[in-house]
Amino acid sequence: MQYRIAQSKNKFRYSVMPVQGLKSIIIELYVDAGFFYDEKIGTSHILEHLFFSSYKERHPDIKDYFGGTTMGRYMRFRATIHLKDFEKAIIQLHDMVFNISLSFKMIEKEKNIVINELSHRLESPFMRLYEETLKGRFIGKTPYLNLSDISALKSIRSITIQDVKKHYNDYFTSDNCIIFIGTPL
Repeated sequence: MQYRIAQSKNKFRYSVMPVQGLKSIIIELYVDAGFFYDEKIGTSHILEHLFFSSYKERHPDIKDYFGGTTMGRYMRFRATIHLKDFEKAIIQLHDMVFNISLSFKMIEKEKNIVINELSHRLESPFMRLYEETLKGRFIGKTPYLNLSDISALKSIRSITIQDVKKHYNDYFTSDNCIIFIGTPL
């Protein structure tokens, strides 16, 4: 697979890659803002949720193209779309990530959702096996893989709007992002 990384005037890095056998366009935005950088465990995960809830609150009737994941160093937003939807999807991605609106009420709602997600994972025997298998493999500021530690849930409950804004302002800059666009050959 051949690719090159280019940079726009506003320092936004991107790469367009033709991919053999691809039938649709794949857009992936990576932001170097994952849970390794959390000052309070769970901040990046809550922020990931807030991108979607904030966008849906502002645009309830617009099709949502993207899904998101927070992992290690990165937060990733991904969509598989038809060519006819490309421009709309790029506009949505930019609006979703760079025009986020935050409120105390939204953050409290997303904290509860994240706590619920983590509680469900803790009940899974596969998650416990995953944690035991990978324990100690990742080095970062926070021990996010050790989800069974009650301190992780306490940390999430203690996250404030200031914590989320700080994480956003520290890491969501154009030079800390890269967008990959996979196109059919």
